[in-house]
Amino acid sequence: MAIRYAEPPAPSNPLLKQAKGIRRQSEALEAILHEVLGDKRRRGRKLSGNETVTLRLDKRAVEHFKAASDDWKKAMADVLAKAAGL
Repeated sequence: MAIRYAEPPAPSNPLLKQAKGIRRQSEALEAILHEVLGDKRRRGRKLSGNETVTLRLDKRAVEHFKAASDDWKKAMADVLAKAAGL
């Protein structure tokens, strides 16, 4: 008479189950936050309709605008817009 032993069940990994549960909760909270807050979650500067560019200018032109106005960047943008016919 042979004695057979049943194989023990595969060990369950409680940490893996817990991690999966946390991930599901995190995804659910993310969806709720997105729904409730909408676009308010955005960080950083407010959208101004302007585009940031890097531009190499003649030093004399920059000095001219700096001497003429405290807000020399806006003054320069106004002149460029006017020259472009905007």
